[in-house]
Amino acid sequence: MTSTETNRVKGRLTLVVLALVFILPMAVAYLWQPSGDAGNYGTLIEPPRPLAQFEMTDLDGNAAGIDTLREKWTLLYVGGEQCLAQCRSSLYKIERVRLTQGKNIKRVQSLYLAPGTTDARAVEDTLVEYAGVRGYRITRDQLNAMAPGFEWGTSGEEGASDRIYLVDPLGNLMMSYPGDADPTGMKKDLQRLLKVSQIG
Repeated sequence: MTSTETNRVKGRLTLVVLALVFILPMAVAYLWQPSGDAGNYGTLIEPPRPLAQFEMTDLDGNAAGIDTLREKWTLLYVGGEQCLAQCRSSLYKIERVRLTQGKNIKRVQSLYLAPGTTDARAVEDTLVEYAGVRGYRITRDQLNAMAPGFEWGTSGEEGASDRIYLVDPLGNLMMSYPGDADPTGMKKDLQRLLKVSQIG
């Protein structure tokens, strides 16, 4: 085999590997359907929803964006302007699920978005009880820009609907869970995904 042919083969193999890297997470979402005990506990977002560019602010006032939701599997909770009982329960769950991933814990992050909140201190005080959860403030406009037309389940007041989201390392919304979801079911879903995908 000539060096030209060898380079051509290597190039094709590289393309195949890259295709698998980018397609695998979405393929998991499409093909991973409920089936008894082997099924998923959460609700699949079909097709997976790619998040768009947006801006948010961390608790030190630094700008952040879509890159924060890439490279790791993200347990995401979008709260209200105040973090009330439902919000605190959801923050506890996403951090508990992250902490139970054993050797894969570094592949997972838990994030809290506080839309409409102008007081970073309030978010920081909320997260004192959930040390592993990273908090960000975001405007309502930027939350809408993040996923245009997507109906985020947020808990702005007691009794309001709220949801927890799972974002893959490519920045796609893949699954969601109700605020009263069982953390054990969430843990099993994430364990399966981490086993299937080597991304993140």
